[in-house]
Amino acid sequence: MKFSFVILNYNTFNETKKCIENINKLKNDFATVIIIIIDNCSTDDSLSKLLNKYSNTDNIEIISMEYNVGFAKGNNIGYTVAKYKYNSDYIVILNSDVYIQSLDFLTQVHQLYVSNHYDILGPKISDLIGNDQNPIEYVHDSVNKINKTLILNLFRYIYYFLNFYKNKVSKIRKTDLSDEVDVPLHGSCLIYSNNYTKHNEFAFYPETFLYGEEDFLFYLSKKKDRKLLYSPSIHVIHAEDAASNSINRNIKEKKLFVLKNSTSSLKKLKKLIKNMEE
Repeated sequence: MKFSFVILNYNTFNETKKCIENINKLKNDFATVIIIIIDNCSTDDSLSKLLNKYSNTDNIEIISMEYNVGFAKGNNIGYTVAKYKYNSDYIVILNSDVYIQSLDFLTQVHQLYVSNHYDILGPKISDLIGNDQNPIEYVHDSVNKINKTLILNLFRYIYYFLNFYKNKVSKIRKTDLSDEVDVPLHGSCLIYSNNYTKHNEFAFYPETFLYGEEDFLFYLSKKKDRKLLYSPSIHVIHAEDAASNSINRNIKEKKLFVLKNSTSSLKKLKKLIKNMEE
């Protein structure tokens, strides 16, 4: 049995290194583990550090991009390598700042598939303050929802551009301690079973650059009867936003960057929904 882990690296050597270290700590007496690192044209010395540290490691492959292809396309490249080169039974796509806490991760992933036959599995994802990110609370799966957010984003863009913003203190969200089926899953850590990979060429809809990938995944999964499973029996920590923080040096830049890219993704999703439902 083969497990491939796909990690997208962009100026996040330290996070990627810690992510790999956590994978290497997993209990394993039955599977081959491959780690595929996609360096998304880092602008710092991340790539050279990764090559120096891991280029001679048998189960780690490093692929460097000539330009930043974005989140979806970068991960899709790793997914393709895992599917066709390594013929993987399970493909785990996780952000470089996601750290697996469940030492029995490999066994749990397989056992959950045997009992549920899921297409895509999402674990319990906690941020650094203990907020649960899975399942996603709100997902854009209709044109009406998208239109409302697009209008709000226009006002948000003006609001942030004029520096009228402040950090909000959000309440800690805790999710149920039971499995849930066909719920929207957070894109920072997704496990694709052979049930999915044998029928699908991409992990993510390939036309987005950054943000909104979960909306596409949930909508297309409903349309194509893919089974999404959330299971809190598997736990990961998401340190969150390491790559985007390396691009944006202040709050205003980051908020405008998120709005620009999320708005672009929503417009593409709106077009896709209209085309599929005509």
